[in-house]
Amino acid sequence: MYQRTQNNPSGTSNRNGRLNGIGGGVPVGVGGGGIGGSANINSLNMDCPPPPPPASGYIARKPTNKNLSHKFDEIIPEAKLYRSLQETERKLDATISRKKLDLQDISAQKIKKTEFLRVFVSNTCTDQPWQFTLPEDVSTSTFEFDTSNAAWNLRIEGRLVNDEPADSPERKKFSTFFTSVAVELNPTEGETFEGGNIVEWHESTADIPANQDFDVLDIKRKGLNNVPCKIILQPKEYPNKFQLSAELASLLGIQEDTKAGVILAIWQYVKFYKLQDNSDKGLIKCNDALKAVFQADTISFPLIVDHIQPHLHQRPPIVLDYVIRTDIENTLGETAFDIVVEIDDPVQEQMAEMLSNWHNDQPEIIAIDDQIALTIQSLNNSRLRREFFYQLSSNPAEFCKKWIASQARDLKVISGDKGFNEEEVRRSDFYSDEFLSESIHMLLNTRR
Repeated sequence: MYQRTQNNPSGTSNRNGRLNGIGGGVPVGVGGGGIGGSANINSLNMDCPPPPPPASGYIARKPTNKNLSHKFDEIIPEAKLYRSLQETERKLDATISRKKLDLQDISAQKIKKTEFLRVFVSNTCTDQPWQFTLPEDVSTSTFEFDTSNAAWNLRIEGRLVNDEPADSPERKKFSTFFTSVAVELNPTEGETFEGGNIVEWHESTADIPANQDFDVLDIKRKGLNNVPCKIILQPKEYPNKFQLSAELASLLGIQEDTKAGVILAIWQYVKFYKLQDNSDKGLIKCNDALKAVFQADTISFPLIVDHIQPHLHQRPPIVLDYVIRTDIENTLGETAFDIVVEIDDPVQEQMAEMLSNWHNDQPEIIAIDDQIALTIQSLNNSRLRREFFYQLSSNPAEFCKKWIASQARDLKVISGDKGFNEEEVRRSDFYSDEFLSESIHMLLNTRR
């Protein structure tokens, strides 16, 4: 039985004489019809057991290198164009990543846009004395009219002024913009209405199905005379906006805003005039304008909510004045009011949909990247073969000498320590030698 016991600084050899280190694996020309014919090292130890099977946990890794070597510049003129495309792709990826972060920041906020809500107010009347038709020979002074059925109908109707079709299921209805609608009737002296002089609608605190929202509100009462009325609309807002006191509004230059908006405006004012205390950044030194508002020399900014609360007032409701006329048949289309309302910007839904579908094309991109990596690997292999045959054709004699010397050196490494110069390994130029690069390349490609 053939055995070898040795201490090899560059690797460890097994009983088959194969080196598990630099230059691992049987090189070209050994055991493959190369140097010395078809004889191989395994013929020396025929009684040795076969090598163990490869580990079952072996994982074949896909190539990931997508960079084209500069050695291709002289062979493939388009190589520079490929690298230019890679650079453009990197810039494009960076831009897309920044835009994605911008979209995520914007979509986390509530984006609002202003629209006009047009409110039409009109009324019709029925069974009024002037609406009766009398025969020509009957005088109105001698005819007694039945006024018990005389009535009028007040209609309040509203919709957004935009291009959205009226039958669109996505269209926001009139009632969705208000938390309450109230109508105060002011009848003439001595006149009363069955059902009361105040009619109110309030938004339910429970979840309301969409089919219970409305565009039209009708109020019907019996009566003969014109009736002045007030239509009071309480807008729905989230977050709620407040009306600022005269002092705070003069200081910040805003009349209405949310509580968060007011705090931000005060913080910007403090930063602009550098009113923070040097030792305690949370302490604000009030200038004359702030003293006039908060009546203090210093205020703690973490407690700013308590300081501004007395200066925030509930916004007054929208009041529309109208006169219900019973002397004409109807007032349709005569009176309309435009109210500015804020609605959610549809672009926010588009951004959310874009973010949710951001990675839909990722499998296709990964497949293309894998194909590019395989193509690059194939090009590298073809380049190595081309260089081999090009050097062989340029100077066959010199090339064969170098190639045989390289194979002989591999054979010495596989055979063990014989011929292995430890002094050579101690020098740094050994690790930059082309022989070491070739051995590593062989090790990685043969997986030995």
